[in-house]
Amino acid sequence: MLPDRSRRTILTRRAAFVAAALSATGCQEGASPRPVEHPAEEAGGEGTPSADAAPHPCLSVIPAGKVEIQQKIYFEPNQDVIREVSKPVLDAVVYVMRQNQYAEFEVAGHSDPTEPPSLGDSRAQAVRAYLVTKGIDGARLRAKGYAALLPADTNTTADGRAHNRRVEFHRVDP
Repeated sequence: MLPDRSRRTILTRRAAFVAAALSATGCQEGASPRPVEHPAEEAGGEGTPSADAAPHPCLSVIPAGKVEIQQKIYFEPNQDVIREVSKPVLDAVVYVMRQNQYAEFEVAGHSDPTEPPSLGDSRAQAVRAYLVTKGIDGARLRAKGYAALLPADTNTTADGRAHNRRVEFHRVDP
């Protein structure tokens, strides 16, 4: 068991992390983000976001240290080029990282089995590079590609494969 002072420090930092995530996007604690419909898939691509997608997504901070974004990061089909529509999502992530300047993060890139195994890593590197251009210290960011090793959904359907093509942000201990 941790001493009371250490426990309070951890809880205070976690609360600050949550508050930063909420204020970055105008969300209120306990409020659900606007639902975002999964876009129709383009052949081999990342889809097109729906017209009613929120420009600044609510972020949820999971106690285990994962920054969960409520919208997908979109890339050009079979490339590591971030689409413009995803930049506000990444800007909200930048805000949270700035508010937690001593935290380190892993940018995890995932792909599906129909894509080259290196694409997940290339996309993670592209997101890391974007965050660095926005002022996040590169030493705080690790980019890692997991290819199709950790699917979040089935790979037997187009919707499942689209769900598996994703970027996640995990807080890691230095």
